[in-house]
Amino acid sequence: MQRSATAEICSNRDDWSFHVTSDPLTRFLRDRRLRTALNMLRVRGLLPAAGQSVLVVCGGVGGEGVFLSRCGFTDVTVSDLSEEALEVCRSLEPAIRTMPLNAENMAEIPDAS
Repeated sequence: MQRSATAEICSNRDDWSFHVTSDPLTRFLRDRRLRTALNMLRVRGLLPAAGQSVLVVCGGVGGEGVFLSRCGFTDVTVSDLSEEALEVCRSLEPAIRTMPLNAENMAEIPDAS
């Protein structure tokens, strides 16, 4: 049910500019929580972004993945149940890897990967 609903949304919409906008208010509202988390990791000495791998689970069309890629993460993978959403993600940021994945069954992801 969720997969078909997402497929319909992705096929009927061609404007994903929300994920790549330069509008300062939109960027602030969308990215504040991610910037806060990255700052907390930096304070704890768990960054720089280069060399870190990121897996975004239930990443949809890749908003968080695009953000993290632009913050310097070079190994970003976005997973989602919807192939259509992942196709949009690849079109927004070709450097991001995508992986069709059901978040309720992540057995195919090795521990500590």
